[in-house]
Amino acid sequence: MNYSVFLEQKLDHLEAKPGVREVIISCDQSESAERGDLELVATQASESTIELTVDQYRIVSVRSGRARVRVWVAETELAPHHHLEFRRR
Repeated sequence: MNYSVFLEQKLDHLEAKPGVREVIISCDQSESAERGDLELVATQASESTIELTVDQYRIVSVRSGRARVRVWVAETELAPHHHLEFRRR
């Protein structure tokens, strides 16, 4: 692995910053000819809506609290340890 982070520390740091989007591992750091680019981004959700775009593939995971997620016309509520995966076709 070419870049390591303490993920729990990064997520704890974001708890005080609702709505802030922070790149934890950029695609430049994880690029590989075998698997392409991978970027790890975290956002502390708040009451306001966070707009997410789907470039190719996205995974949403809830660490604590609850989140209502809408992708195109589908909508669902996520709770801690729920994960949602979607890709553009």
